[in-house]
Amino acid sequence: MRWDETVHDMNHPQRVSEAPSFVHSLSAESRDGGYIELTPGGAATLSCRAVGRPRPEVRWYKDDRRLPAHDDGWIVVLDDVTRQHGGRYTCHVTNGLGSVSRTYVVHVAGTCGRGSRYLLI
Repeated sequence: MRWDETVHDMNHPQRVSEAPSFVHSLSAESRDGGYIELTPGGAATLSCRAVGRPRPEVRWYKDDRRLPAHDDGWIVVLDDVTRQHGGRYTCHVTNGLGSVSRTYVVHVAGTCGRGSRYLLI
């Protein structure tokens, strides 16, 4: 039997191995394909739940810089949001058979770009 064939265990077929795939669509806060608008002091949860065999590894990046790993690597929680939370958050999920990525663009209302504010005239 090859490593990629389906194994039939009694009544339950199991896949021996599979590339990662996402379990859920983009987070509820996200509209427009990953764009999230937040207000200062607000909160959001970015989700990247995926399945695969062997179990995939998840890595999060903000603006191409790796975020530190924590217990539940499948989500990133943004709490008491400030303008520094704005940016592009990407999760990469990989195992030996493939990878998938998901990107969220977080915009904090009242800011424009990196650290600048809107000027209302």
